[in-house]
Amino acid sequence: MSASEHQVPPTRTARNDRLRRDPGKYRAMNRKERRRLEKAARQTGDTGSAVPPTSGASRGGAGADIPAVLRQAFTFHAAGRTREALGLYRRILAAQPDHADALNHAGVAAFQLGDTAHAVELLRAASRLPGNAEAHNNLGTVLQASGDLEGAMASYRRALGIDSGNAEAHKNLGIALHKSGDPDAAAAACRRALAIEPGFAGAHNALGVALEAADDLDGAVAAYRRAVEIEPGFVGAHCNLGSVLKAAGEFDAAGAAYRRALEVKPDLAEAYQHLAGLKTFTAPDGDTAAMEGLLSRSSITDGQAMLLGFALGKAYDDMGEYDRAFDHVEKGNRLKRASLRYDVADDEELAERIAALFTGEFLHRHAGPGAPPGQPIFIVGMPRSGTTLVEHILASHSRVYGGGELADLRRLAGGLNKLSPTGHDFPEGVAGLGPKDLHRLGRTYWEAVRRRAPESPHITDKAPGNFRYLGLIHLMLPRATIIHCVRNPVDTCLSCYKLLFVSGQNFSYDLVELGRYHRLYARLMDHWRAVMPGRILDLRYEDLVAAQEQETRRLLDFCGLPWEDACLSFHTTRRLVKTASATQVRQPIYGKAVDGWKRYARHLGPLLEALGPLAGDS
Repeated sequence: MSASEHQVPPTRTARNDRLRRDPGKYRAMNRKERRRLEKAARQTGDTGSAVPPTSGASRGGAGADIPAVLRQAFTFHAAGRTREALGLYRRILAAQPDHADALNHAGVAAFQLGDTAHAVELLRAASRLPGNAEAHNNLGTVLQASGDLEGAMASYRRALGIDSGNAEAHKNLGIALHKSGDPDAAAAACRRALAIEPGFAGAHNALGVALEAADDLDGAVAAYRRAVEIEPGFVGAHCNLGSVLKAAGEFDAAGAAYRRALEVKPDLAEAYQHLAGLKTFTAPDGDTAAMEGLLSRSSITDGQAMLLGFALGKAYDDMGEYDRAFDHVEKGNRLKRASLRYDVADDEELAERIAALFTGEFLHRHAGPGAPPGQPIFIVGMPRSGTTLVEHILASHSRVYGGGELADLRRLAGGLNKLSPTGHDFPEGVAGLGPKDLHRLGRTYWEAVRRRAPESPHITDKAPGNFRYLGLIHLMLPRATIIHCVRNPVDTCLSCYKLLFVSGQNFSYDLVELGRYHRLYARLMDHWRAVMPGRILDLRYEDLVAAQEQETRRLLDFCGLPWEDACLSFHTTRRLVKTASATQVRQPIYGKAVDGWKRYARHLGPLLEALGPLAGDS
């Protein structure tokens, strides 16, 4: 079994980013695994005959018929008859509990059928048998899918310790390293896989993911193109190619890549959603007809229906059919919300704890005498509040590198329990840190982000959720600049609701939860302004639209940057933009989105009520 190399029915992404960002989990058997099983079946004998009805297998055991039962199990498994194959593997294990092949492939089958706990149990048993590199590799894939990256990487490394020439394990390790936030190590692992097997399309695809994460546009494009040259039917790589070209602003080429994916798989809902984000619909067309046709199928999965709901919502919004658009978006949100385990009360309680700890007196008491080198620029706010636009303006300046939505600060905050003497998590763990600890944290953060652009004096970090960490930023990076993007609350929330995010933002799929989340965010930002006066620049989206040059000058002045005309023509800047605003920031500033919520007002009662007084700001 390998990590996912082909598209999976997703339940949490707006693009093909389950493959791009989370390529370790899958349910459908990929071609490489199917070929392996077919070969195994041939090697154990004739693949065409079923187990005789009078055999020991039919009576619930396997006994002397183990080779025949295993042969039939491989045949079923290769044909996609996974449940039947698992039953046969279990018959073998009833007779011979330490049968390596049966344990290994039963673990694969259990995982493909959605029973992750049983898959881990079977694969751990298989991996305890001597010399079973494939079982370690498979266990790593299951652990990675369940979120245990450390366990997954350990399993892949054990597989490679047994068989250093296992290209699959090198590639899978690369995927896990990418997910852990180390794209350079990920790329190195993928290259080791390709040194062993140059024609390994999955490794080229995984290399593209790692290079894209490292902002190597040309390298990522080349890797994805090589993957589809080797395997023209590799729909995931076609979609990944389309997405990186979209991020680079090459929209025609991106659309062509998505169309090629649809040639291979005409019912690929992900590709239609990508295309919907690239084009402006003026009237119903072939794409809307195809999406509506897919949505009407009785066999449609929840994952496909969710993607099509958001895509058709975008299409009908473009056409001005707002009631129809909202109907589709609402259905998409309902399906997405049903797939999540989330309680907005947890975020509300966290915000209260943060405000209770980071008082003005606490910040004064914990302030250190020095500051780490470097001047990062943090851009925070609600999603869809203009953070991508502001970053793109700043990244058009010669002294600024646009880092995008970085995870480094979140990872540092998440690891405070290991650093703080109290053993507490964020925020309480900050109370146990001294000035030297905070200085060390700041240096660790800066050294991590500056690897992306060693020569740039300023690097932006526009993860919107960093608004939680402004007190920590103030203490560990006192020279950092903090920009807060503000937008009409109802426009912001509606824009979130109409979008299927790549990951996270679990609050955005229910109107009431959206309103409650926006209120906790607004309360925390009010707190930061009170305890850190003058430390934060509020930049209103509506003001930037109405007075672009004036607000851009104010932004650059606050960042200590000299004026450059390129910041006004930001839409011509060539860089990767990996957010849903990738198409908008390639255009000059426009005002269509201002007060856009009024077109949907009749549907927004729950949101307006949840926003309370904030709705009056609209």
